[in-house]
Amino acid sequence: MKALTKKEKQKRIRIRQSIRRANRAYSKAGPAQRRILIAKDALAQIKLKKMDVRTGFFTNIPRFSELVPDGGTVQLQKLLHDPDAPQCRGCALGTLFLSSVRMRNRFMIAEDTDGDEEIIPLLKEFSPKQRQLIEMAFEQGNGWYQITGRTGDGGSFDVTPDHKAAANWADDFQVYDGEEIRLIGILQNIIRHGEFNPYKG
Repeated sequence: MKALTKKEKQKRIRIRQSIRRANRAYSKAGPAQRRILIAKDALAQIKLKKMDVRTGFFTNIPRFSELVPDGGTVQLQKLLHDPDAPQCRGCALGTLFLSSVRMRNRFMIAEDTDGDEEIIPLLKEFSPKQRQLIEMAFEQGNGWYQITGRTGDGGSFDVTPDHKAAANWADDFQVYDGEEIRLIGILQNIIRHGEFNPYKG
């Protein structure tokens, strides 16, 4: 095995320290505070240009195959704390999921890991209904959870007034000037209220 350079060793130390700080903050927080921590982290990643916000899919890590050893796995939390890691792409739920992993999870990924709908239940800090409302607000009722009550895999759910409010949230609060601006608004809403409130800005 090739010996690490001094610079590489220092980088590894910084990554471990960054992970410890995140894990410590998460472990000390209650449920609402954990959602706020995740939203704040997601907001920071967007501002640092480490997250490219997109509608239409959950998560994507460019050059993924280069980052995972052939036939092996890599710890996603460690990768996300690496300042040299490539910019990720994601929707609202995908962005929140990656920040939740940054805060608390040693989630292991393989080369064939799919970053689609199976990540949704892993965003455990947000209830199923909260995940629906966030997705609806971001995709404006046309994403995985649709205003018709259908899901992307052909399933269904009950549409409530809360869902309708979420689908109209961007228009009601004039947060419709692009995907990134819309997600920033959603994250700020979570930070203010402890969870996403479709009736408030």
